[in-house]
Amino acid sequence: MWKGPKYSDWLLDSNNLELRSLSNKVGLTNLGCICYMNSMMQQLFSNERLRNNVFNLNLKNEKDNNLLVQTQLLFSHLLKYEFKSVKPSNFV
Repeated sequence: MWKGPKYSDWLLDSNNLELRSLSNKVGLTNLGCICYMNSMMQQLFSNERLRNNVFNLNLKNEKDNNLLVQTQLLFSHLLKYEFKSVKPSNFV
């Protein structure tokens, strides 16, 4: 659940609307007609075993436009980003 059960938990602080939610989850911004891709990437990211395998790939010599490199970058943003959503522009 994004917020707690009390009414006061749902009051939004307009200064922090862009920050990560209390559940510590980060979303993906829909850049236009990519909601299915976003949903799939969030599901793959949620699989901790798969996520760790992607992080453990040695891709130092790969180009930035490599799909696995972009997947690593996207997953790292979903893991550590401090704002509520990540723009997957480079991944797309």
